[in-house]
Amino acid sequence: MHTPLQNIVHIFLSYLYTQLAWLYDIVASSVSLGMWRHWIACALPYLDGPVTLELGHGPGHLQNLLFEKGISYFGIDLSRQMGLLARKNTTAAITPILTTGDVHKLPYKCHTFHEIVCTFPTNYITEDQVLREIHRVLIPGGKLVILPMAWIKSTKSIYRLAAWLFSITGQAPEHAQKKVTKYFTQMLTEAGFICQPHMIEIQNSLVLLFQCYTTPEDNLG
Repeated sequence: MHTPLQNIVHIFLSYLYTQLAWLYDIVASSVSLGMWRHWIACALPYLDGPVTLELGHGPGHLQNLLFEKGISYFGIDLSRQMGLLARKNTTAAITPILTTGDVHKLPYKCHTFHEIVCTFPTNYITEDQVLREIHRVLIPGGKLVILPMAWIKSTKSIYRLAAWLFSITGQAPEHAQKKVTKYFTQMLTEAGFICQPHMIEIQNSLVLLFQCYTTPEDNLG
């Protein structure tokens, strides 16, 4: 159950993804003490294409990093405003292939993508329907990379304040790292993925990342 403060924050976040999308980077950078883009970039070493789909692409920072690696990139986001922002933020010479749509019913053919990535997704990422759709559009033996959470670690007051603010947005407190890792591992394993969690230390923070694979015999869909 959410506290009244968390309810207010969640309402604000719903606007931040839509009407206030132009404020997204400012808010994300503020509550993470400038670490937001660095956290997202932690997924990059685990992605090698050649054809990658990003779920919930947001303002498009990962797309630019993937373009630099020469990866063929597709993105989908429920927010039309985020799609406009991602197109505006692209640094590539080509127009990114972005779709406004629902991850519960991905508008792609079966076995289209070699890998799928999502960073800081909401609760949809553990829903059965979404995980079935991910299976369907991945090639057999395809890869799923999820970066669900990060934790700010420091005894300094400014970092402790940032950690508190970040937890209000839905991130688990630092002491819940093992519990969160176990929860995601269980959910992804039950959904049929071969799953390996990674804890990445970067400056005064920890980033949780899951590197998952479908089996070569997986022909769901």
